[in-house]
Amino acid sequence: MSLSNALHTLPDGVCIDVDVNAGAKFFQIQGYNQWRKRIEVRVSSVPQKGLANKELMVEFSTLFNVPVQKVSICSGSTASKKSIKIDDISIDKVLRIVEDRLHDG
Repeated sequence: MSLSNALHTLPDGVCIDVDVNAGAKFFQIQGYNQWRKRIEVRVSSVPQKGLANKELMVEFSTLFNVPVQKVSICSGSTASKKSIKIDDISIDKVLRIVEDRLHDG
């Protein structure tokens, strides 16, 4: 498993490639898809009127302990394959937090 393939350093933060499944019972980082090179994420909201995107940004804000204003969708806002940008965070911190979440279940 090489989660680092789903992470990209930007001048002002990190971009995370995710594959989102909506309609789950709760938010969960499910795993890493090695073929798509994306982190698989489940959200409980439906993918209508931006609800799933809002939930994703709020959950990532909480997970990475940053204000929600520092989380944005940089590509794929209407698709299940998205790229999420987190401002003012290092790639090492993102990698550590995601790996910890995957190991904790």
